[in-house]
Amino acid sequence: MRSSIKNSVFLVSKYLGLFSLSRWLLRNKVRVLCYHGFTMNDEHKNVPGLFIEPEEFEKRMSYLQRKGYKVIGLEQAYREVGGRVKSKDRVVLTIDDGYVSVLREAAPIMKQYNFPSTLYVTSYFLIKIARFLLWRLITCFGKLKLRKQIFRRWVFLHLKHIKTAS
Repeated sequence: MRSSIKNSVFLVSKYLGLFSLSRWLLRNKVRVLCYHGFTMNDEHKNVPGLFIEPEEFEKRMSYLQRKGYKVIGLEQAYREVGGRVKSKDRVVLTIDDGYVSVLREAAPIMKQYNFPSTLYVTSYFLIKIARFLLWRLITCFGKLKLRKQIFRRWVFLHLKHIKTAS
């Protein structure tokens, strides 16, 4: 029921010309489209607000190209916002979290359209992986009968440094 109401509002807005009016009013502004994850299996069914199917993403990129939007990088958008020269209908693509699906699903589509994007990689998983790898090193050194105590202290100090740096 909720999705049918939402679709009805979109259709009415489209036929009333509200999308065209919005595009005209915001023509000199930079639009930022943010994505998170891209479906590799059925993730979009479990977390629909976070994952998008590659086919839907491709349709959106095609739409941007067909309608004449200029997809620019975040750095260029930052420079243009402060300067006097501004092109119309600029769009920036950003992708949060850095899931592997970005490389496997989204990157080929963006390459097809020659669209730049900005990828934000979360440090949470990197720290988790670093801790796991260091733990594995500790266990490996322990099997080699090296001085485990000294190595553990070294790892603890470095992990503490990693935590405070992020």
